[in-house]
Amino acid sequence: MEDDIENLLDWCEFNLYSSINTSGTFKIQGIEGHYGGSFSYSPDKGVAAKIISFENQQINHVKGNHRYAKYIHTIIDGLLPITIFKTYIDINKHNKYGTYLNVLANTCFLGIHLNEGTQVSGARVVYNILDHFMKSRPWDREHTPDDSGEIIIDEKISIRFFRLRTYSNKNICYSFDDKKDNAIKTYIEEKLNEAGYQYYPNSEIKSKFTIHVNMECSIDDIGLLYNTIYKIGQFLFILTASPIAPIHSSLCCKQKIGEDIIEQCYTWLRTPRVSEKVRDGFLYNGFCDVQKNPIYYNDIKHLIQSTISTFFKDYDKNKYIIDKLYSVYHYSNDYEMNLSAIIDSLCAISELEKINSHSKYQDIIKKYGTKKLHNYLFKTFDVDNLTDLGKNISSIRAEVVHGQQKNKSLIYKTKNKTPMLLNIMCLIPLYYLQKNIGLPEYICQKFQDDWLEIFMSIKGITL
Repeated sequence: MEDDIENLLDWCEFNLYSSINTSGTFKIQGIEGHYGGSFSYSPDKGVAAKIISFENQQINHVKGNHRYAKYIHTIIDGLLPITIFKTYIDINKHNKYGTYLNVLANTCFLGIHLNEGTQVSGARVVYNILDHFMKSRPWDREHTPDDSGEIIIDEKISIRFFRLRTYSNKNICYSFDDKKDNAIKTYIEEKLNEAGYQYYPNSEIKSKFTIHVNMECSIDDIGLLYNTIYKIGQFLFILTASPIAPIHSSLCCKQKIGEDIIEQCYTWLRTPRVSEKVRDGFLYNGFCDVQKNPIYYNDIKHLIQSTISTFFKDYDKNKYIIDKLYSVYHYSNDYEMNLSAIIDSLCAISELEKINSHSKYQDIIKKYGTKKLHNYLFKTFDVDNLTDLGKNISSIRAEVVHGQQKNKSLIYKTKNKTPMLLNIMCLIPLYYLQKNIGLPEYICQKFQDDWLEIFMSIKGITL
């Protein structure tokens, strides 16, 4: 038992931003035999394997230079089962003595060999800023509950927020599998007691907020489950205006053990969409460390079910706007293109609300901007009314999209004056999205004004 726990601790630390490079044995779907080789995972390159066969093995008779396999079953370090999922295989017939197979994929699952009979029941996810969003302010009398209870999104999907125990000062040792988690807890507590400690020497036992997604599907529809996780991240982005990404995810499967149906969870590694430099909660294009958040879970816990349900229901309608803003915060480092993306999101809102095209910018800013934001933008663009502000924004878009050089100076004049302009401009379409999912007007206004204060405190003009 002790050896099993020690081995388990070695693998509990892996998340989407971990790297693995080790040897293993491989069983390829549709090809007879087991083969040796190497296995690797990194957040930049995804999943890869190099499989080696020798002259007398079955794989040498496979025709063609490449093929696809839904899954490859792997055992690494003689201990841990892994499923490499939806693989592309490049077959390199090196010479008459053997063949090399180069395997590429972007997804694998640690601890399980998936097959056609696997019953997927959902996933568990830790997002980088979820703890910050869930934890109440120190002065709040009402503390965040350990478990939110079931939150229904639609007839097929529900979620719940709950605390998951973590261990060590780096939070690297925990398991999404409740049985393994309890085994780790018992083992650590026994060792601490033997050593005469009440707590872990470097830190106390902590907890980390996790989202459990209930969504039954076949292994062929795991992509739909991943898209649901991605959308939940976008929902949290709308509530926080901060870069957000999963840092640890786990696939949950139901298995029959004896007479009981047990849900087991397995680490799910997939090439992350968000790079490591922004996933820790820093605001892109400004690197503002988020020490406070205008909206906390306790502020809107009575609205979580209705707002996330509305978000999913209207997702296709607002997808273009959400993707534009998400890109600005998470992916692109091109100032001009980011500014154009934000302006395009304003155009999309005007089309959805059927606003006159000649006054769309000023009308959108008037409707989804507070007085404080208006005054800030007036100073930034050296204007004193919404009409002229709208014309300036239209001129900036014309320069970026159509290359009208006469407006080039306006872009860099505003950038030099207000380095956080991209973040501030994003607050306008975020106001629209927040109101669209059902947040009250006063929360949307406070959110915008509070973030404006944060951005102004970093650098730039003041009111």
